Amino acid sequence: MAIFTKLKSEEIKLFFNQYNTSVVEEYLPIHLGIQNSNYFIKTKSKTYILTIFEDNKIIRKLEFYFNLLDFLHTKGFCNPYPIQTIKGKRKSIISKKSAAVFNFIKGDSLKKSNSKHLFELGSVIASMHIKSKNFKYYKSNEYSFNYWTLNRRKLSIEIEKKQLGLNSLIKQDLSAFQKLDNLNLPRGIIHADLFPDNVLFGNNKIKGILDYYYSCKDYLIIDLAIIIISWCFYKSSSNKLEINKLKIKNLLKGYNAIRKINNKELESLNIYCRLYSIRFFLSRMITAKLKHDPSKVTTKKPEEYIKKFLYFKKHKIKFENLIKS
Repeated sequence: MAIFTKLKSEEIKLFFNQYNTSVVEEYLPIHLGIQNSNYFIKTKSKTYILTIFEDNKIIRKLEFYFNLLDFLHTKGFCNPYPIQTIKGKRKSIISKKSAAVFNFIKGDSLKKSNSKHLFELGSVIASMHIKSKNFKYYKSNEYSFNYWTLNRRKLSIEIEKKQLGLNSLIKQDLSAFQKLDNLNLPRGIIHADLFPDNVLFGNNKIKGILDYYYSCKDYLIIDLAIIIISWCFYKSSSNKLEINKLKIKNLLKGYNAIRKINNKELESLNIYCRLYSIRFFLSRMITAKLKHDPSKVTTKKPEEYIKKFLYFKKHKIKFENLIKS
């Protein structure tokens, strides 16, 4: 979340006249993230999230996102969903930009997580995969082989500056990426951005899963790979990057209790952990090159995911043993 569009009080109050809500009493910009402008909106009776869509790629797919959020909501999943205007519309216009109002989910993202949180996360994501099984709309994964190949070439000089020989290592995995389709892994709707700041907890239970703007149809195991690389690393006392296998074990067991993970999925996890480390490394490098105003946008350093990629190049984790132990 970020603030690209600054709104005035009167502008917001006029906008909310389209909705069946009480009068807006307070609003507060949310400065986290890099894609959309977001505001907390407090009325006399409820709190909402106002999102102004700044990314044309997201705007083109708004119907998909709205349909997915509504579908999951009807299935009882813990996601935000678009509030309709009095005229029954999910999208509105503010400051000449597309916008929507969402329900507010009370909860906090975790600064520190433990293995119990990972069990809970695994079970909730498995539930999302099952609940979305009959969702009829389709969106492909924009982070395809072509994306990785094109951006590795574009950023090859910067990549090599980060670490000598890194380009060659990435090319090896991109070759392996092409062979993954032969495994016929289970597919469905994935979230594809399950970072800690997109998961809200309350009393050690998940209250909400946020930000579905990378959601698409792809291999379900990708969501677990993203959780592993974004939730399960820590720095040792010697400042060395290590992985918490107890967290991974609980993640897999929590997921497996709701939806069984097959052996081919477990075998593919190492390569997907490497591929999605590359994905976040590349996307962060691209974002860094855009040079956003830090007062408006929260950006993240790419080096973290170089280290995670190299960790998985050096260590092959036997995920099938973790889930059995």
